[in-house]
Amino acid sequence: MAVDISTLTDRANAGDLSVQLELAGLYETGTGVPIDRGRAAHWYRIAAEQGAAKAQSHLGQMYIRGIGVPKDHMEAVYVIRKAWVPTKMSRRP
Repeated sequence: MAVDISTLTDRANAGDLSVQLELAGLYETGTGVPIDRGRAAHWYRIAAEQGAAKAQSHLGQMYIRGIGVPKDHMEAVYVIRKAWVPTKMSRRP
């Protein structure tokens, strides 16, 4: 099954949270695309800004390990904490 990155990217850019998470995972694992952890972090960040706990958790782990982003433990704590501190804006897809 071929992945149509162009279509997924268009949908993600239009704000589709589930597609943003899908793209992040594809780039993180190299499924159907070359591994690009910087792009994975980009899509996790976009989804995290919408309140997606899964994206916040993944992005935080990337900051802890310095994968796709500079290693930054303070940013990691900030991002991961958002995933586990409930707010009325939190979404858990």
